[in-house]
Amino acid sequence: MYEYFEIAYALANESLCLFLGTGFSKQITDGKAPSWLELLQHCCDELGNPDPLKKKLFPGGENELPLEECAQIIELQLNKEGKDLRKIITNIISNLEVDDALSKEIKEFFNKHDHLKIITTSYDTLIERFLAPGKCNSYCPGKPIPKRKKGINVYHIHGSIDSPNDMIVTASDYYNFINSPSYFRNKIYNLIQEYTTVIIGYSLTDPNLKPIFNYYSTHNLSSLNRSSLFYVTKNSVPLHIKDHYEYCYSIRVLEKVGINRFIQRVEHQYKDAEEKIERRQEILKRILDKKGKKKYKDDFLKSRHSFFHIISAAEAIGENVKSGRMKKLIADILQRKIKFTSKSGAWDQYDHLAEWLVYLGSVMDLKGTLLEKAYLKGVYHSMTTMSRERYLGYCWEAYQTWRFHWESLTRGNRAMIKEYVERECPTPNALRIVNEGKLAF
Repeated sequence: MYEYFEIAYALANESLCLFLGTGFSKQITDGKAPSWLELLQHCCDELGNPDPLKKKLFPGGENELPLEECAQIIELQLNKEGKDLRKIITNIISNLEVDDALSKEIKEFFNKHDHLKIITTSYDTLIERFLAPGKCNSYCPGKPIPKRKKGINVYHIHGSIDSPNDMIVTASDYYNFINSPSYFRNKIYNLIQEYTTVIIGYSLTDPNLKPIFNYYSTHNLSSLNRSSLFYVTKNSVPLHIKDHYEYCYSIRVLEKVGINRFIQRVEHQYKDAEEKIERRQEILKRILDKKGKKKYKDDFLKSRHSFFHIISAAEAIGENVKSGRMKKLIADILQRKIKFTSKSGAWDQYDHLAEWLVYLGSVMDLKGTLLEKAYLKGVYHSMTTMSRERYLGYCWEAYQTWRFHWESLTRGNRAMIKEYVERECPTPNALRIVNEGKLAF
């Protein structure tokens, strides 16, 4: 659950951005909001004789061409009949209503945390409708940029029904958006660089947004937590797809979790993440500036969430991993955590250590860094003291942590650990983890 703590910490630090797609609109309208494909099919229906074009563009109800190209073709055909594609889209979307029962938890979350930043590709203004008056600033192409700082900022990067003529709909619109500098294109870059960003209700199929995520990935390597992009989906995601998202876009996947469940998990971690947040950042600064002469207290490091507080505080204050001092601090913390496990009755420390190692291995590649040796030492200790069965002297909880979170490690770290385990500690339990992951029953 460390990913949710990280997101909750960003929320408490007022540095969380939600990237919302059509799936979010579907959720809060009880499925009545059309998908991009469904919307274009509805637009086709406005033609005098829609069936021939629909059969060519959407054989079997699916699209063969990219949807923005389908939109371009539909617009050309509508223009021949004197009809406006954007006005038709506006008429369809304007009739959507928020389902109060289904959106209650989401409304409460948004109104409670009124410092959120929201990016959306949807044309609807449903978010603005269910936020309390005065708690929302709406940004979209074609409208003046709000100057008010207070409240949630909602960025309609593809435009909204408030300014139909400026909506990005067709292929030519998308080409202009991605290739021409603009406030909204640059805003996406800035927000995902400066904020922990969670993608919800979005399929990641938009070819014009993928370059933005890739740009983030290749230009964010100096960050300690080089993956502050999360993709939330209610579906199961195959490992090779997760690896693809991580390699090309530095996106971490939170699978099999719906929007409401995601909010519940973040709120569950929020109170602990919020605790003494500014003081913890100041303490980290002092420890780093003292160059090892000042250390964290044992009681703090013995707590489960202390490591996540430290890593999140480093990210919040902009600590650069290339300086080396953060890596030295982490190496010392891992060594101390290993020592804590040697104390009588310290079984919780074994599980904490496993969680910390998995977390660290999910947010940065460790091979060839100053941390590699200390990290692998921790892996050795954890994997040689865990057990699939409940044997005296071995930690069952640590085994479960590795088992359920093995796939969350970066592709490079999984390969490094697998090679290390097979060479240095080829115990049956360790081999099950590196060869089978969460299937290791």
